[in-house]
Formats: sequence, structure tokens, C-alpha cells
Amino acid sequence: MRILDSRLAPNRVELLDRDAAAGCGRPGGGPALAVSFAGVREAVQEQGESLDTLGRELGLRAAEIENPAQTWQAIQDFPWGEAKRGGSEGGARWRGSVLPSDGAKAIHAVSEAAGRFGEVSIAATVSHGVLRGAFKASSPERIADWLVAGRGALAALGGILVVTDAPTSLHAALDMWGPAPAEVGLMRRIKAAFDEKGILN
Repeated sequence: MRILDSRLAPNRVELLDRDAAAGCGRPGGGPALAVSFAGVREAVQEQGESLDTLGRELGLRAAEIENPAQTWQAIQDFPWGEAKRGGSEGGARWRGSVLPSDGAKAIHAVSEAAGRFGEVSIAATVSHGVLRGAFKASSPERIADWLVAGRGALAALGGILVVTDAPTSLHAALDMWGPAPAEVGLMRRIKAAFDEKGILN
């Protein structure tokens, strides 16, 4: 993502798909990249102008967030804010991670994987490569199928996906954590070598 390689110094960069953007106060639009800067007014203004220039070079339009406190709180709460609106029924919340440079690819990949099974909304903290989102489907089986597809999509980018929250009725149908990394076997063998009686956890 160009912003990570530029001279800009944002303190927050969040990439939201269309549904996440709408849920965070940007209805009727497409995906959004939310960026904020901190510092003295002059420095913030200069950074904003540089961001606008970068956006125009890429054919994008930059706009100032009208209600920054409310918008950033909604982004921070996503997807947990869905629970306040009764959005947890028939779905699950999840978290994933990829390389920071693959954040946009990851959002696209998970969205494509979800399309066959239900509805997904996604936000990504770009600088950390951390994704979070909500998935809704008509049955536990379709959620489980999406979970396999979503994990496969992120695994192809070297990433992982775990379920962070789901109704208790879905727990039996879902593999919340996914397959253990290959390194776990090595870690267990090292622990066994130094803790033969299994005292430590």
C-alpha cells in the first residue's frame, strides 16, 4: 500500500470494505481508507495536503472526516458495535492477520471466499496487517463452510484466521482456532525436554 511507503506519518490507517464503512458512518459509498495524523496544526495540515496529493495521483478522492471522534470510535469498536444493534445472531466475529502490505489483498480474498456462503464485513489495521470482521449466514453449516474458505484465503497469503466470538449454539459446529502452526510441534518437544513431568503449562 502506497501510504506505508510514502513520507507520510499517520498515527492511524484503517481500511474498511463497503459494509464496514457504512457501519462506521459512511453510508452509500464504497470501501474507505481512514487516515489520521497527530501533531501541531501546521504539521497535520501539511500531512493532509500530501495525502490529498497522493490520493489524486492514484485517482482517489480524499475528504475530511466530518465527525472524527464518533467515526474513529465506531471504527475502533468494529465489529463489536454490531452486538449493540443485535448483529450477533446467526453469525460470528473473527480476527485475521497477514503481512501489512497484503491487507487490501486479504480483504478482497476473504470477501470472495464469503460470497458463496453469506455476508461478511471487514476492517483492517493496515500498519499491523490485522483484520477483523463479522460474518453472517443462514445456518451453522454455512458459517463453518465459510470459515474453511476464509482460512484458506488468508493461508494463501501466509496469514491466519480465528473466530473471536460466536453464539454458544455455534461453538460445536465451528473450529474456533483452526489448525495449529507447524512450529507448535517443535515447541512441545522443547517443553517436554525441559519439563518431563508436565508441571508447567
